[in-house]
Amino acid sequence: MSVRPGRTEKITISLDKREALVMKRRAKRLHSGNLSAAFSEFAKLAIKEEALDRLLADLPPTTAEGLARAHEELLAPLSPIPTHPRSKRRRSAA
Repeated sequence: MSVRPGRTEKITISLDKREALVMKRRAKRLHSGNLSAAFSEFAKLAIKEEALDRLLADLPPTTAEGLARAHEELLAPLSPIPTHPRSKRRRSAA
């Protein structure tokens, strides 16, 4: 691996032909053909997934009651967002 200017690092990878084609198409569609940007997108997702794994590993074991409560909360309809009438601005007397 060679170090590149700034915060990037050049690496070499091997992919299955189908995977390479998918990445090239994704790069073309979402990143103006920039394959590095497409891989960077997935690397950022992996960073988030690793952080979530660490968080979940630190949580205490879940009880059946806790799981049932979480399930109920996930299925419950969302509360409507309160709407407030716009306040009228008063002009200061000049």
